[in-house]
Amino acid sequence: MYIRAESIIGRYQGKKVNQLNDLIEDFGFKSFIYEPGYEFITDGPSCITTIKYSDGETKEINHYYGHVLIDDSLTAFEKNIERIIGTKICKSQIIHISGGRKGSRAIN
Repeated sequence: MYIRAESIIGRYQGKKVNQLNDLIEDFGFKSFIYEPGYEFITDGPSCITTIKYSDGETKEINHYYGHVLIDDSLTAFEKNIERIIGTKICKSQIIHISGGRKGSRAIN
């Protein structure tokens, strides 16, 4: 999920901004430390959440979904952001594969 903070403030006013602020504060995003274990599954997607605070500080968490985590709180936090702002999860992805002399083809 990639959402620029400026676009959120421009699009969402009042209630949604307050919900996002409350979610960020309640989760403790500013102090959260992403510590994945040593086990992982390859070829998983990532979710990068970047928050720029009013004091100018910026924090980013690059959550690789292939990491095996003991605590699912980060995933729940990301899903709550999606719920508040109304994003839809991509259900299909186009993959381009080199095809020798004939170029590339797309697979859905």
